[in-house]
Amino acid sequence: MKLDPEGRAGELSFLTLMELGFETSGACADQGGTGFNAVIREGEAYLQRKPASGYWTALQSAPGSPRVSEGWPDAWRLLDGMPPARTYFYCVYD
Repeated sequence: MKLDPEGRAGELSFLTLMELGFETSGACADQGGTGFNAVIREGEAYLQRKPASGYWTALQSAPGSPRVSEGWPDAWRLLDGMPPARTYFYCVYD
């Protein structure tokens, strides 16, 4: 079986990495405490490659849903070129 990095599974994996700040090591050493830089860099590259991603049209598909209402303020800021109001990246290493 061949993986499809540009397909649905690849997009879901990418979103998971974004949520983790691209920190995949068990020792929180991948990004040296600056995972936000990787999120910005990789997120911008992703939007260049896939500007019509289904994840950006998802906001239009269910306008009354609580998740859309909750995410709309940050989505609007991102669409306008501004950063989200709150962003948290942290790594816990035991």
